[in-house]
Amino acid sequence: MSRSRLGVGLGATGTAVLGLVVLFALGQLPGLGGLGTRTVDRSGPALLQSIRDLSQYHAAVGDFQIVLDVERDVKFVPGFLAGERALFVAAGTVNAYVDLGGLADDALLVSADGSSVRLRLPEPVLDKPNLDQKRTYLFSQRRGILN
Repeated sequence: MSRSRLGVGLGATGTAVLGLVVLFALGQLPGLGGLGTRTVDRSGPALLQSIRDLSQYHAAVGDFQIVLDVERDVKFVPGFLAGERALFVAAGTVNAYVDLGGLADDALLVSADGSSVRLRLPEPVLDKPNLDQKRTYLFSQRRGILN
């Protein structure tokens, strides 16, 4: 075989092999399935390792709304001349919590047989109110001419 014929023969064989590899990679050859990708998630569930700075147990949340009706009068002057009155609707929440930082040394009592535990908690405390800006508004306001 001449050298030029051998080069053409290897070139055609190489091209055919390269074509088969490309078809296999693209999944076009029947029964071979292709190289496609797949995702395998072997992650485990989240594991709580510790709780730090647990100083409060939030036991309940109250949802409140109040209408504030405030009027300022000027003595002996009619309201249309001096004074003002406003109706304000305030809405928000208040948390009730137990301060665990205040637990006494003898708050935890274990039964004699070790089958139960009793925990004496401090009295619950109301947190400061959290005003809900979306539900709070000035309903009406009247002012005297001099205001």
